[in-house]
Amino acid sequence: MNRSRHQGSPPSSGPSDFARLIETEAALEARVAGARDEARRMVQVARDEAAAREGALERELAAMRTASETLVERERAERATILLEQAARDSARFTAVEPGRIAELAGYVVSRLIGEVSP
Repeated sequence: MNRSRHQGSPPSSGPSDFARLIETEAALEARVAGARDEARRMVQVARDEAAAREGALERELAAMRTASETLVERERAERATILLEQAARDSARFTAVEPGRIAELAGYVVSRLIGEVSP
């Protein structure tokens, strides 16, 4: 009979249970605080890595921009050289025509104009 009375009684909630509860709560708070610190550290690491990557990309973009500008300038200079050479050849060709030939051609043009204008 003595046994049946102990089986139905609630568990004791003495000072040792309360102390364990307080210890458990303190341990959990410490773990949560540690997890928060770790999360802050991880966020800071991610921000630092993102900033470093952004800086690297900005430097890469600046280098590409410089390379592009250099290429455009070189192509412009090459094209200008080609045009100047062509202009020099054309000028030489026109100045190479002898004055007698110019007079002859001018006379031909005038005679054609007069011939077409006259009835």
